[in-house]
Amino acid sequence: MADTKISALTDGVAGVSTDMIVIVRGGVNYRLTLVNLLSGMGSVTQLVTPTNGSTVNVTRSNYTTLLVNPAGPLLSLTINMPSSPQDGDRVSISSGQAITTVNQTGGTILSALTTMLLGGFATHVFNAAANKWFRIG
Repeated sequence: MADTKISALTDGVAGVSTDMIVIVRGGVNYRLTLVNLLSGMGSVTQLVTPTNGSTVNVTRSNYTTLLVNPAGPLLSLTINMPSSPQDGDRVSISSGQAITTVNQTGGTILSALTTMLLGGFATHVFNAAANKWFRIG
């Protein structure tokens, strides 16, 4: 991957190095490290810059980190959890600004976010048997 910057990869192109594979799909970088591949776990870091009142759709993977990075504090934001989660999927959400009202949607979400402080975060894990997202952090 020394020859190609991740930011230069276009949709559908894969970058490969000795310890990482990067696949770009829909503007989202899917990074699979050797550790992830050996454990069967893929992870996605999704950086979004929403405006007030917008909706963010969380990309489904075994472990998604959603980095909410608006230009300033927001009055409201809707976060749609993945539409077809699998057992054990995790979503971590972190915000670089305060958000007065958060509406988390997409199934049954226990202890869903309702507001976020600057630097606030939460992690949810999906349990297929219960068909619910459980907040674990």
